[in-house]
Amino acid sequence: MRACNVRGFTLIELLVTISLVAILLGLGLPSFQYAIRSNRIATSTNEMQAALTLARSEAMRTPRGGHVCASRDGLGCGGSWSDGWMVWTDRNNNDAPQSDEVLRYFAPNPQVEIDAAATGGDAAQLAFDLRGRLKDGYPRRFTLKPADCAAGAGLMREISLGVAGQVRMERKTCP
Repeated sequence: MRACNVRGFTLIELLVTISLVAILLGLGLPSFQYAIRSNRIATSTNEMQAALTLARSEAMRTPRGGHVCASRDGLGCGGSWSDGWMVWTDRNNNDAPQSDEVLRYFAPNPQVEIDAAATGGDAAQLAFDLRGRLKDGYPRRFTLKPADCAAGAGLMREISLGVAGQVRMERKTCP
């Protein structure tokens, strides 16, 4: 009789391997989803800081000023910050953006909620003067968090914009 070399896996080996893979995925997947949410918030926070910095630098560079406002489509101001936002310069001094005045539109991330607050001013828009200060003199605060922010998760970010135009970011926990 000849010895027959059979190649392959036994059913038990296959079941053990599948079980180990399932356990590892079960342990690793939740932390991977946390990392994805954290990266979404970091991206939106960086884009908001970039918009504020761009508007401020445009205001100091040219006499037309730099503006940032909530925008649904990048063509005009309106809506909430969660809908998107745009940076524009006021070439004709009418305090309304024209299509040729838009410097950059930031599209929204549907998984990120953005709330804005102003101490006395309009929370939906802001403008910088030639010195890089807020024209209306009211500080702003932007709060960014995932739409599914679990209580106690350190995924919330708060961007503070002082009267002098300095931008500051702080990490917070979800309520």
